[in-house]
Amino acid sequence: MKKLVPIILFVFSFSFQSNSQTRTDSASTKLGHNKSLLFGAFYSRNGSGDLDGFAIELGYNYQFKERLSFYNNLVFTIHSQTDPFYNFIAQPTNPIDKTQPLHFVTAGLQTSPTLFYTLFQGKNQKLNIGAGTVIRFQNTGLPEKFAYGYDNDKDIQPSYKIYQIHPTSLSIGYQFALDYIYLSTKKLNYSLKGFYQNDTNSDLIVGIGLTISRKFSIIK
Repeated sequence: MKKLVPIILFVFSFSFQSNSQTRTDSASTKLGHNKSLLFGAFYSRNGSGDLDGFAIELGYNYQFKERLSFYNNLVFTIHSQTDPFYNFIAQPTNPIDKTQPLHFVTAGLQTSPTLFYTLFQGKNQKLNIGAGTVIRFQNTGLPEKFAYGYDNDKDIQPSYKIYQIHPTSLSIGYQFALDYIYLSTKKLNYSLKGFYQNDTNSDLIVGIGLTISRKFSIIK
């Protein structure tokens, strides 16, 4: 019995220290690491012209409640595609008269302030869902209305006709996002993120990619 007393005291002391450390870490997580800087890379698709491309994101997150956080970012997107209607028109038999398809490129710069809510939180994982607005500036080489083909039976080669263009636009819209943090360490978060957005210019863009964020705090 005398031998058990020191062991019991040791176990009790170790348990108390562990619980204290757990509470300290929890408090540190809630009060300390409530801000983060994020970098993300995404595969994305601009549905207004079925253009494939990518997006690069720099963001800032501030968690002001246990399950609520405010996020804002600056995102650069670029999408491109070769004219899909080109192959529907027969080319001249003479190689000299053959034409080449147009290649369309759309680039944009946007910000999307978003409110995130934590649906699930485990030891090293977290699932967040968010909704917010999008403010987007875009420049595109994709005409709003164009045609490609022969004017009449006497034409020796098909040609393009551009009827309407809208190269630059500034629009506002909405965005929904789903962010799954699959690994969280003391200083870094690694996540899989997807988003869906639309705006007043009818640019529907979806994307999925990986992000890494650096947690930090400013405690006064």
